[in-house]
Amino acid sequence: MPKNINSAYRIREVLNSVKSKPDNTPAHEIWAEVFSIEESDQNRKNVSISRCLADLHDEVELVREEMLKLGYSENLYN
Repeated sequence: MPKNINSAYRIREVLNSVKSKPDNTPAHEIWAEVFSIEESDQNRKNVSISRCLADLHDEVELVREEMLKLGYSENLYN
């Protein structure tokens, strides 16, 4: 059976994977793992993480805009 994978599904999966991490883990370590960033130089790693987070933000905003266009309530989106 085909799996329905769309933007909202991908975003949910990313956020669920982050929620399961221990609270005392540094954020940059969590995001590097989530985005599979393997970089020894911390500055380059942080730039890569920042780019991925910007892309994730753009995708979240796109989903929000499309849901509003389709008449979904803001409450349902939130």
